[in-house]
Amino acid sequence: MKICHRSLKVTRVQAVSALCQRRPLPGGSKQALCRHVEALCSLGLAETLLQELLRDVAVQLRQQLSECSLDPDQDGLSNLVAVALAMCGVLIDVSRIYSFLDSAVACKADASLYEVLRGHFRQVLLETRQPLDSIVRGALRLIHEHRQGKVVDKQTLKSAIQLFKILDLYTVQLEPRLLEETATFFCEESSIWLEEHELAKLPDFLAFVERCLAAESSLGEECGMLPSTMMQIRAAGQKEMIQMRSEKLLSFGFDDLVLDVQVEALAILYQHFRDLDALPVLRRAYGDALRKAGVNVLETSDDFKVVIPSIERLISAAQEVLSAAFLDDCNFGIALKEALEGSLNSRSANKVAKLLARHMDCVLRGGRGGVRAGVADTKCSQSSSQCFSPPERAGLELGEDAEACVQRAIQSLGLPLHDKPNRSTIAATTNQIQSFNAWVSLAWRT
Repeated sequence: MKICHRSLKVTRVQAVSALCQRRPLPGGSKQALCRHVEALCSLGLAETLLQELLRDVAVQLRQQLSECSLDPDQDGLSNLVAVALAMCGVLIDVSRIYSFLDSAVACKADASLYEVLRGHFRQVLLETRQPLDSIVRGALRLIHEHRQGKVVDKQTLKSAIQLFKILDLYTVQLEPRLLEETATFFCEESSIWLEEHELAKLPDFLAFVERCLAAESSLGEECGMLPSTMMQIRAAGQKEMIQMRSEKLLSFGFDDLVLDVQVEALAILYQHFRDLDALPVLRRAYGDALRKAGVNVLETSDDFKVVIPSIERLISAAQEVLSAAFLDDCNFGIALKEALEGSLNSRSANKVAKLLARHMDCVLRGGRGGVRAGVADTKCSQSSSQCFSPPERAGLELGEDAEACVQRAIQSLGLPLHDKPNRSTIAATTNQIQSFNAWVSLAWRT
């Protein structure tokens, strides 16, 4: 038994050395070595054989790594990663030759022989530290250079990432440092961009952010990063470039985006704030933009021919932004409603009612002079809550009742009804009156 054990020990050491150095097996084939292993296991020496095998593998791993350059430059990194990956392949070969150890290993370690050998390799790397640190620093250097627009060896980077995943070191060694450097990179890049583009508008910055995130996504896919890593990289970019600068960004032309109905840029912004769980910030900015615009309309002129169409345009723009960019988010809808209420009531609600009455009278009479301002103003201030009540406004939606509703509205104001409006006039004006319904209720809400 001792002779057999000593003979197999010499054969095992030589075999492991040959496999690690990619030389032919000494004294026979893999099948012959397998038979030796089987014989030794049958003698009850499986555990002894496993411990000796682990020692032999560790010796060879350290020797192979010691012969590599630890300089994390491109050539040094490429060679070091190639050697480490080759050693992973060796572990597969060793586990196949010593497959008869699997049953003994599985009983004690709840793992296959290959998993035990791989864990041993991982432990050797963690203990020696320097080769592992060189690979991490080299991989991060390649990523940083790619972010700077340089041409890098993506295959080496992909191999390094593959090595970390094989050895279960990806989320322990590489990912934390990658995410830390990513946050720093995004913070610095956005600061530099904003300094260099002082007069730029928000859409330009959003386009810059999208280019950065797209480049990160492309590199991650090419080099085999885990999907979870890519999601965290995107989140880091959004946090550093959007969330941390939200106050500045939303004063960087956001109001113009809303009033000019630039739904594409606003949709991108909405997506970022939703990903960051920060929609309340964007919602407040939306409401503030509408409120300021509404107040500005009322303060700019007292001419109903100017004010009424301006309010119509504002409401139309706000609703299109809500639908196309903010996906009909009900909370943004509430912000729209509250903002219009606030702006239309920022000055006397009677002012809006008076302007509306003059405009309606002008529309109904086809521009034939309308009513005297004093009459309309007095009656509006006395009975604004009665004019166009919700049932009557709803009645405007029914063709048969439109004429009666218009007449009642004018009569309730005490305005002189000259000629009875004909059906063609009613038909032409009903749609325009209906378009006022939403904001009439806001203007007269007291």
